[in-house]
Amino acid sequence: MIVTDLSLTGVGFECKDRDFEMDSVFVIRFFLDDEESSKVEKQISIESVRGHKVGAVFVETKGFDKTLGKYILPK
Repeated sequence: MIVTDLSLTGVGFECKDRDFEMDSVFVIRFFLDDEESSKVEKQISIESVRGHKVGAVFVETKGFDKTLGKYILPK
């Protein structure tokens, strides 16, 4: 899996190893390319599938994600 887009509310990625169906729920795990190589683990719901390109929203179980906020939002 290769993360191609990341926001506070969702993720885009490419995956050639499996097929995804709309509204399916999964857990996604990856590491950011920040100084700490921060681990991100989120439950996602599949919103779009275009071949190997997948778009998903985070299924939030808690408030604001400080790790993603620090990574995405400008200082």
